[in-house]
Amino acid sequence: MASPKDLILKKLDDYREGQSGKRLNDIRDILVNVQVDEAYIKHWTEHLKLKSEWAKV
Repeated sequence: MASPKDLILKKLDDYREGQSGKRLNDIRDILVNVQVDEAYIKHWTEHLKLKSEWAKV
């Protein structure tokens, strides 16, 4: 089972591929219910070139 932070990264990547607003809503729901390591998210969104997708959340 994936951790919430890894699930967020996967959904960001899925969003980049298909631009489904549902993915962004899923991420927002995760963030409302779970505290995530923001440094981890920041590092990986930069590494995976997902910064613009993350900014939309």
